[in-house]
Amino acid sequence: MGFQQSKLSYKRIFSGHKAAVRCCAVTPDGEYIISGSNDNTLRVWDGEGKCVKVLTEHTGSVRCCAITPDNQYLVSGSFDNTLKLWEMKAWSCIKTFKFSSYGVLSCAVTPDSSHILAGTGDDTLHVFQVQHFENVATLRGHCGLVLCCAVLPNGERAISGCSDKKLKVWDTSDWTLIRTLIGHEDIVRACVVTSDGSRIMSGSADGIIIVWETENWTSVQSLYGHTGSIRCLSFGNGHLISVGKDTTMRVWYPPGYSKDWKLIKVVHAHESPVFCCTVTANVSHVITGSDDCTLQMRRMEPLQYVNPKGYTLQDLIEEMDHKSLTRHSLEEIGGFIGMSEVKQGVAEIVKKGINHTDDIVEMFPHSILMGPPGSGKTEVGRQLAAALVHVGLLKEQSKFIKMTAADIIDSDDNDLAWKFLNKQLGNVVFFDEAHILADTNYGECVAKTIFQFLSQHPRGFLLMIAGHREDIEDHLFKYEPSLRDLFPHVLRFSNYTSTELMDIFKDCLQKYKWTLGPTTKSGALKKVFNRYIQLFDGRSEYPNGTGIKYLVKKCKYFHQARAFSVSRILELKDVVEAMKHMEKSIQDSKSKDHVHEV
Repeated sequence: MGFQQSKLSYKRIFSGHKAAVRCCAVTPDGEYIISGSNDNTLRVWDGEGKCVKVLTEHTGSVRCCAITPDNQYLVSGSFDNTLKLWEMKAWSCIKTFKFSSYGVLSCAVTPDSSHILAGTGDDTLHVFQVQHFENVATLRGHCGLVLCCAVLPNGERAISGCSDKKLKVWDTSDWTLIRTLIGHEDIVRACVVTSDGSRIMSGSADGIIIVWETENWTSVQSLYGHTGSIRCLSFGNGHLISVGKDTTMRVWYPPGYSKDWKLIKVVHAHESPVFCCTVTANVSHVITGSDDCTLQMRRMEPLQYVNPKGYTLQDLIEEMDHKSLTRHSLEEIGGFIGMSEVKQGVAEIVKKGINHTDDIVEMFPHSILMGPPGSGKTEVGRQLAAALVHVGLLKEQSKFIKMTAADIIDSDDNDLAWKFLNKQLGNVVFFDEAHILADTNYGECVAKTIFQFLSQHPRGFLLMIAGHREDIEDHLFKYEPSLRDLFPHVLRFSNYTSTELMDIFKDCLQKYKWTLGPTTKSGALKKVFNRYIQLFDGRSEYPNGTGIKYLVKKCKYFHQARAFSVSRILELKDVVEAMKHMEKSIQDSKSKDHVHEV
């Protein structure tokens, strides 16, 4: 039958189980949904929600199920201490393996359908060869219940998660342990691998999801949002699906930069805790199973990033009293030219700050301001800090402190960074020299000091770090990957467009009480900015807004040299001459560098 998207409503409910639904899976051909329950049964459903088969061979709660990619077999594990293999053509149980005393809590199948992984309550992950259903390896190393497992798409590595708060990475060629992943502070209940195998996501009982990269097996991000234990994770069409005890299903997606996962949708999926989720074969629908004894199927609508709370910066501004200091700071940011994504991010941060509670440490908004020079990072940081102070995250007497390299780096004092930060408790510290971490032998020491300090002082102190993406990712986070977990917010700044640069130029002239003459009209000025936009690239000598300030200065110089008057009216030729001067300066600088290299 398959899943006909045009025939399905937004939500379809599958009723029939007599107890909580603990696991679910979809056949690779999209024909059937499988569910396992505390009522000791597995049920087979078609895409219309009709139960076509009830499998009753288990005598205990069915806690896990998986289907071989070749669409031949169903695997199920139960509290009756058995792992069963079912032939799907007739839905008949053809093999059973009985463990001595522990239930089967998790299972997975290798991409080539040759092996099954089964996690049990005796600290072990068992490997079965499908053809003869033989236990060919017993993997030891965990110290607790093995609650989840998965296999990378290339089949070379397997992952297991445990109540000991750790994940383990296994080499499938000989089933040896090659890495232990430490990062969770509570039981690891769920794990999933992205379709390209570059990331692993793991969810724990504290409601936190950790994203791990599989090249070096390091954590790259922590995802916050669930208010109860994560119970299952699934992946499809580039989206991460998470469900948990808080009754919600959450959808995460990386807009643009792949390491920065964002929460884009929250669905109150059931009235009771949600234990399992999976994505249909054509990734058009999500299936969830719950303590309410039902499964629900929802269409995965086309998704794009929106503020999960539904607020824009303008919404926040309009909600506030006209005399509010917070409103004043947000209006300043709202008045900046461009920066639409940054403004949306500011709305999220401030809204969370307004709703903050003292027991939610992750809400404290240490932030990364990532982007090229001259793109407005410092001014946004200053106004954002003021807004967060005014909403009560810090005391009103808190100061905005710009930290420089000299404040934290001294060859004769390895503790200088710690001493400086310790003096700034209660303040907002803005570090706009992330690039120095690449240019000094002390970069790694500084990164580790920042991590240690923030770990000991998670609240009552706000740190903002600004710099190019490369400075942040290739140096700060490379030296100390765990720092990612302490910076829940990343604001991304871009080079200004030619239109935005022109608007900034006009704004600067107005502040200096200069005007534009008639020769700059009829699109002529825009053509000039289009022609010379490369002058203001973030890597040039005149980056973005900083370059515009220099342009205004040179325009005034060329106007005065031409007009010999006190007139404050710029003509197009003044702007062109100034930009030509800047272009020649860049070319001369490159020539000198070339001569020096020779």
